[in-house]
Amino acid sequence: LKPCVRIGSTLTQCSGKIILFGGFSKTALNEIHILDPKTSTWSIATIHRGSRPNERYGHTCAVYKGNLVIFGGEQKYNTEIKYRETFADVWQYNVLMNEFKCLSQGNKLVCESRKNHSMAIVGFHLVVYGGLNSRGMFLDDLPVYNFGTLQNL
Repeated sequence: LKPCVRIGSTLTQCSGKIILFGGFSKTALNEIHILDPKTSTWSIATIHRGSRPNERYGHTCAVYKGNLVIFGGEQKYNTEIKYRETFADVWQYNVLMNEFKCLSQGNKLVCESRKNHSMAIVGFHLVVYGGLNSRGMFLDDLPVYNFGTLQNL
């Protein structure tokens, strides 16, 4: 089943598959679509364990030790508080086991939540640069998350 059109999603190669996560299409999404490049067929992942991250777009995704790592992004507009919240959380998706795990809920005192940022994994560190916060202000900091201690540096 081919995924719906969307913006702000991530497309990442992992374990011989191409993984599409999140994005925005009429509303924010948090589903996982998997493309098998050998057969050019799409499937939707059935999550076996763990809760899914909130729907989001404008996040980043990379591979660490064979798992997807998802950071940040923005959720749909909250009409009650008239605000579109951004995230500073770190999630892991195990492609082989079809399960999510929250590595960090995010500490806004250490790392401001953000969308449309850049991210790289260097050794056992997740390095983030820039982006926009929930108020739409540009960020120019460089927070680093340590996979070994599961804490921000």
